[in-house]
Amino acid sequence: MSEAPPVFELRDVRFAYQGRQVALDGITLTIRAGERVVLLGANGSGKSTLLKLLDGLLPPTSGVLRVFGEDIAAIGGDTAATHHFHRRVGLVFQDPDVQLFSPTVGDDVAFGPLQLGLPLPEVRARVETAL
Repeated sequence: MSEAPPVFELRDVRFAYQGRQVALDGITLTIRAGERVVLLGANGSGKSTLLKLLDGLLPPTSGVLRVFGEDIAAIGGDTAATHHFHRRVGLVFQDPDVQLFSPTVGDDVAFGPLQLGLPLPEVRARVETAL
């Protein structure tokens, strides 16, 4: 029986903001299911940028980033693949002011299910249950 692909696999990944400000340079990392990983570093060392790459919020400038064996670049333009990806991978920001962006808590709770394309009645029911 073959081994499952790593959850995250990065090979020589680089990211630069606006193509100029290098935040990550040559990151090679493999994270398998069940592993626990700690990211430590000073402010500005690239921890949040790496997490945003892993969550698909930012694309790598260069290198290969695979999630569950799929190249993240192949997921970008495909709505169904994006929905499937975000059902499996999510990011909760440290600062709630960054996480919460809607005028009401209910709208914020509804954001995820709406992004998954769920019908509005189901979204309302899920929000009601969650709150």
